[in-house]
Amino acid sequence: MASLKLSALSVSSLRNFHHIAALITPNIKRHIYTTMAVHVELNPMKHILKENNIPEAEKRQIEKEVEELTKDWTTSGYHKTDKDEDTFGSHFIPFTLFTLGTFPLLLFFLYAPDSGLTEWSHREAFLELERRRRDGLPLVDKDLVPASQVQLPSDEDLGPDFKIIL
Repeated sequence: MASLKLSALSVSSLRNFHHIAALITPNIKRHIYTTMAVHVELNPMKHILKENNIPEAEKRQIEKEVEELTKDWTTSGYHKTDKDEDTFGSHFIPFTLFTLGTFPLLLFFLYAPDSGLTEWSHREAFLELERRRRDGLPLVDKDLVPASQVQLPSDEDLGPDFKIIL
């Protein structure tokens, strides 16, 4: 298994670069593994092929494979040189932002206090019904609204086809 030599110039030209390792074997596609995103153009990486003792035919094969892998690829802005990392970033980051933006909001609305007092009024109604049962009072008082304040329409206003359901 052959390995690539990275010069100090190639490593120093990459910002925020912590670790780079390259594997070159006849059976495995050439990959460059990094622990952090490296935002550089492809041209600064070309000198790595020149500084290593790789036969010219294999250099052309590597360049051909890189060109084949990136021919139909337009960067999404997450990584300029690595198609897989760029695709991962373009899917993972919006998913994460959407999840982290939506989930806390959902939790807030689910566990927010009863601002309309609907739960309180429901509980209060059940307590009032239980008090009226215990005291032997009717559940709904017929004089809740005084009869003098209620104005009902006459039978002539309702018409002959109007049915009153009690």
